[in-house]
Amino acid sequence: MRAFGARMLAGAISICHCEADASDAVQDAMCRLWRHQQWYDSADNREAYAVQTAVNCARTLMTRRHVAAELRESDSIDEKSQRDVEWRDRLSHVMRIISSLPERQRLVIGMRDIEGLEMEEIAERLGITVGNVKVLLSRARKSVRQYFSQNL
Repeated sequence: MRAFGARMLAGAISICHCEADASDAVQDAMCRLWRHQQWYDSADNREAYAVQTAVNCARTLMTRRHVAAELRESDSIDEKSQRDVEWRDRLSHVMRIISSLPERQRLVIGMRDIEGLEMEEIAERLGITVGNVKVLLSRARKSVRQYFSQNL
């Protein structure tokens, strides 16, 4: 993993446009790769897998910061409509729910619903079958739906 550190950092910088944020993303990616070393070890192209993990971590970091900034902005602007504030609140809840999901479900829902990747590409990146991707995605979406049906 360390052999690809420079490429991982370059990939993260292309998303974050800030070396400090990119370094945070690479550190998070390294932790993920370490925790799930069996996926990394079974990857056909370990360098590509490591770099893509860093890029995904950078995207997640930037998405979270963007959502947080939007939430702070919505708190400071009183003329926002009630509907817009409710939408931001729901978005914040969805992001919290997604971040609390098991890692594989979180990865799959992020790759599919945020990044817009195809099922086959997700399966290839994670080294699982398309059927497993569908199950993980279904469970993740079900968790989000259950939260809203219980809390709204």
